[in-house]
Amino acid sequence: MKRVPKDGGFWQAITGTVEPGEEILDTVKRELVEEAGISEPMYISAKLAEYEWFNSKGGYGGRDTIFAVEVSPIAEVVISIDEHSEYKWLQIEDALALLKFDGNKKSMQLVLEHANSR
Repeated sequence: MKRVPKDGGFWQAITGTVEPGEEILDTVKRELVEEAGISEPMYISAKLAEYEWFNSKGGYGGRDTIFAVEVSPIAEVVISIDEHSEYKWLQIEDALALLKFDGNKKSMQLVLEHANSR
């Protein structure tokens, strides 16, 4: 998904923040609905990885927890226009070429490795 210009205009997979009192898998499901309008994933992996990242000035940026999600190939995507300007269905290798940040690339590579192991 491509972030709207005010949020950087870069491509990334669906992301989100765990809300207070929310379990991480509930966050995954909620963000899938909020950002793509998909309420019935076919598969959600166990946690693939978790790592902390730092912003361009060296300050703490956050913690990412990585999951792989499979949805129906005919799932209708409805993007949140407040967050995204467009989306594309791509092979993971092609998606990697669009990603700006090393952490996003690392996460996508983990998803590819997980998909290949299934």
